[in-house]
Amino acid sequence: MVKSKFKIGDSVRIINGDKTYSTYCNLFHKLGFKKTKLNKTLPYGIGKVFGIDVHEFDSSDILIAIRDEYGNECLINEIGLEHEFDMSTNEGRLAYAKKYYPVGTKYRPIDSLGSLYDTSRISTYEPEKGNYDNNIHCGDGFIYVNLGKGKWAEIIKEERFNEPSISKLLDEANKKYPIGTKYRGVYVHDKQIHKVKFLARIWKSICGNHVGIEMGNSLVYDINTKIWAEPVIEDKQEEKVMETQKLSREGLKEIHSVACPNWKDVLAHYGARNPLENYIELTQDEVDKMFKACTKEQLPIVSKYLKQDDGTLDLRNVQGGFKGLDNNNLLIGLRKTREYGNKSFWLNSNYNWEIKQDSDNVLCLIPTKKK
Repeated sequence: MVKSKFKIGDSVRIINGDKTYSTYCNLFHKLGFKKTKLNKTLPYGIGKVFGIDVHEFDSSDILIAIRDEYGNECLINEIGLEHEFDMSTNEGRLAYAKKYYPVGTKYRPIDSLGSLYDTSRISTYEPEKGNYDNNIHCGDGFIYVNLGKGKWAEIIKEERFNEPSISKLLDEANKKYPIGTKYRGVYVHDKQIHKVKFLARIWKSICGNHVGIEMGNSLVYDINTKIWAEPVIEDKQEEKVMETQKLSREGLKEIHSVACPNWKDVLAHYGARNPLENYIELTQDEVDKMFKACTKEQLPIVSKYLKQDDGTLDLRNVQGGFKGLDNNNLLIGLRKTREYGNKSFWLNSNYNWEIKQDSDNVLCLIPTKKK
């Protein structure tokens, strides 16, 4: 018999997620896991023990199978766990009762010997009944009796949301927030930036009256308020498509004629490009450097053939006016949180923004590149 500090049914907390096993087919099958090939690791959380065994190659390693309230299962070395509550004390058992039998919980009461009074009978948790002779009496019957290893009453679960709607929300969350996405939480007081660490799953508060979708250290969706978290757009220095300009050899010759000695050498180097064509190609960066080096006398000639970067953006490929620029990062979007939530648009901070009126007296919001 395996000697472990935990027993079947114990409520445990993960304190070291590195001790979990994502693959261990033999034990997955032996301990009754739903998935017997691969189970995701749980970096943190609380679950209940449903199986105990030892590692087949090292009997000193005691492995515990746990299942959380969302049905996720994992196998973990017992050194990565601790008891959530000390079930050997009245204080620990009462703390457990307060968490898992919150006020209003429906349950099937048991008698002092751990037997059901009546399988059809349902009682409601009333905390003022409190502790009674090392048993917990919370309504018309016990929810816990200290007989042998102890026994807890069966909770009558009431689904608050239908499964199809939850499934759709989880799918939507996974599409909105791929692993690694950074976001601001849905709460006004939450100023931190969080990162998506795992696939979407339902989260419920201890009392059960607050429900949301979690993918990291903070919710990405609050089911009560129907607010989604705001993705955080970063200024990623990714490879960009190089913009170029064509300069005719006639233009190159004229610019070369007025250039200073140093720039004559540079222009001669540029002229070696495309030897079989009647033009050369210059990157926008090369063009900008040329404009920067121009004197007042040289500027009109260079401007005759080349265009200086004024910071304006070509928005023709931006989808619906919102997405498609800057490696598909959002350019503008509806602000859904904080004091201007659902009253404003947020703007990508990677650009300068200006409102101007065009020739038809239409107000236009113009983004330009930051220097």
